[in-house]
Amino acid sequence: MPTDYASVNVKCPFYLSEEEKRIHCEGLEIGSRIALEFRGKQYKEKVKEKYCNGNFENCKLYNPIIQKYE
Repeated sequence: MPTDYASVNVKCPFYLSEEEKRIHCEGLEIGSRIALEFRGKQYKEKVKEKYCNGNFENCKLYNPIIQKYE
C-alpha cells in the first residue's frame, strides 16, 4: 500500500504510485504493472479522483486485474 502524500485519499487496492501525468496500477499478471499516461496533470487528477479515490470497482481495469486473484 502506498504511503506517500499523493496517495493519501486512494482507496483502490491496485493503485501503486503516480507521477505528474501517470498513474501506476498492478498489472494483469503477477509481478507486472500498468502505467496510465494522460495528456496533462488535470486529466490524471480527474481520473484519480473518480476511480482511485472513489468508485474503483467501476474502473475499467478493476475486473481484469482482480481476476488474477480468483
